[in-house]
Amino acid sequence: EDRMRETEADVAEIRDLMDKAVRPKVKDMLTINLRKLETELIKLREESKQQESRLQGATSAAKSKSSSIIPDSQIKDYSWDQSERFVKLYLTNLPGLAELNQESVKIKFTDQSLEVRIENYKGKNLVFSINKTCHKINPEKSYHKMKSDYLLVFICKHNP
Repeated sequence: EDRMRETEADVAEIRDLMDKAVRPKVKDMLTINLRKLETELIKLREESKQQESRLQGATSAAKSKSSSIIPDSQIKDYSWDQSERFVKLYLTNLPGLAELNQESVKIKFTDQSLEVRIENYKGKNLVFSINKTCHKINPEKSYHKMKSDYLLVFICKHNP
């Protein structure tokens, strides 16, 4: 909060100096610094809001601890390969995946995106998504296979 107050004071002082400045180069320099400080101020305000919401979320989470909400976690270990017809996506580092039932793995394909959701894997819901692919996908011919410690997703190319 002190940093936010200091930055607000700096912004106000630079604005005063801009009103007094006469030379174009000096005005340009002040404008650039003003923009930097205003950007920093916006970031500080956003951080402050996030911190407040985290505190509120922590207190409400403590109150609703009795409810069994399973947290989502991003899958970060993956690799890929491609052939003429498919892009193969390997979601790795998932030991014991084959022990889950098939209904736990949900994959939603669209013509240019995919979303993978593995529900209740070791107490978490794992998610992986590609929001926009470089080329179109054929959702009808795309599928997946569950292996012992990885998920293999076959993304069918639209025009192989």
